Amino acid sequence: MKVDLLLHLPNSKDPIVIHDAVVRWSGSRGIGIEFPSLSPPYQEQLEWAIQQLETRAAHAGNLRRAAAARNHLDDGRRPIT
Repeated sequence: MKVDLLLHLPNSKDPIVIHDAVVRWSGSRGIGIEFPSLSPPYQEQLEWAIQQLETRAAHAGNLRRAAAARNHLDDGRRPIT
């Protein structure tokens, strides 16, 4: 299936318009879309936005792991093994 997309990226005034993107998979947890003809400036913008989202997700994951570790400490402040 082909779709046209309008992507509004953070820190970007104008959206990216993508014509004829190809839906490769879809399911209850997301969707996979291929952009067969994305011009270089838009490709760079999209890659930057994805990198920022991945960095934020990694940071949030680290915070969740640290909180989980704190919840698994005993009264002696040592990890329970």
